[in-house]
Amino acid sequence: MPERAENAERWVGAFEETDVPLAFAWGMLDPVSGAHMAERIRERRPDAPFTALDDVGHWPPLRGA
Repeated sequence: MPERAENAERWVGAFEETDVPLAFAWGMLDPVSGAHMAERIRERRPDAPFTALDDVGHWPPLRGA
């Protein structure tokens, strides 16, 4: 994903330096940005409330109509 590499410094800087209150509810089973990213968030924003959803991925369950 070239966009992530191109913008990483800007996005991380905004995340770390914002004055906007942040809180997270994180799906730990997300295959792209799950538990490993949760660790980074906790390291970089230890002040932000964080709820780990251990049995949740990225997308909610979808049911056929």
